[in-house]
Amino acid sequence: MRNYARANFPVALIAIVEIIVGICLIVDPIRFTFAMVRLVGVFLLAFGILSLITFLTGSRSDVVDENGNSIGANPATLIFSIIAIVIGSILSFATTWIIGLIGVVTIIFGVFFIIFGILKIKNFADKKKAHLPASPLTIVAALISVVLGIIVIANPFTAVNAVWLVAGIALIVTAVVDIVSLITGRGNEVR
Repeated sequence: MRNYARANFPVALIAIVEIIVGICLIVDPIRFTFAMVRLVGVFLLAFGILSLITFLTGSRSDVVDENGNSIGANPATLIFSIIAIVIGSILSFATTWIIGLIGVVTIIFGVFFIIFGILKIKNFADKKKAHLPASPLTIVAALISVVLGIIVIANPFTAVNAVWLVAGIALIVTAVVDIVSLITGRGNEVR
């Protein structure tokens, strides 16, 4: 039983994190997304700075010669450090701008929904003109696509909130299923 609990501890921990993230996504998705973007930015910035310091001070030698002797730091570490610092800085200090991009991306998806809907409607009409079989479900799907596109363009942040709501619910359901399977003994059984 002890081995079972130890083997499944990571699964239980992930399930608990999924429930917490799911609840945060349901309660306040914009604030949670803002916090996560900033947290990732701070982490990348700190990691990049530490990597750069390690590279510059030479306290860690990544490159060895054919005899296994240390000959210095890997130049890729410098490049990776700079990239991490730049991305971390952008995510940390331009978080509002990054969150604004989510709205722009949502609008782009709305435009694509409308375009695909119009193309489906045209395809349906072309098939009807050519006396080819065309399913009425095609026109229904096309109209739904156009309507969804208009809704998304009209209020992109509401659409984003709906996506976060569904994602939050999905995370919670997945976590609950994992926990139930662990409790009933159907998880990763190790004896």
